[in-house]
Amino acid sequence: REILDIYDQELQKIKIVSETTRQLNQICGLTMLAKEWIDPFAKWIGNRKVLEIGCGCGALSYNLKQRGVNLTAIDNQSWNNRGWHTNETLLWDKDIVVEDYFQVSKNYKDYDLYILAHPMTGEFPTNVVKRIKELNSKALIIFIGPLVDLDDDFFSFVEVINDDEEFNSFNSKYYYWTGHPMRKSKMMLLK
Repeated sequence: REILDIYDQELQKIKIVSETTRQLNQICGLTMLAKEWIDPFAKWIGNRKVLEIGCGCGALSYNLKQRGVNLTAIDNQSWNNRGWHTNETLLWDKDIVVEDYFQVSKNYKDYDLYILAHPMTGEFPTNVVKRIKELNSKALIIFIGPLVDLDDDFFSFVEVINDDEEFNSFNSKYYYWTGHPMRKSKMMLLK
């Protein structure tokens, strides 16, 4: 075979994965949902009171609520200004509180677990985590997203918890559908 033929085949695979990813993102945002990790994740959450910050269309919050999780979802819906999810029927969770994440208020200090799933890049995740720690220093945080999106200060506010076996058992089943290895997401438990 010639290199060009192999390249063309691989390029075609990437195009198919990219189109599939785009279509899935249109339906459920950036967090790819699968029962293999959602069901045990909901069980692990148990009776904890949860706040999802930056929930997008609410696919994750909706699916966790359907499994009995006590969850409040907030989002500033800035993505709507970019033409994403322009059809309201694509909103999974109809109870999303529209609020600026940077002003996460004291109303949200009594939560046990905070979820940031595919937040905006750069300083945003760091600023939100810093605000969570100001409100509730004992809270657990779940970060779901590519590590390349985090700035250098992120880990100065949190510590990764690696020894929670139940969390690790479903975390290993979480998979972000992308054709780009640098964009591979990770689910992390933080304190």
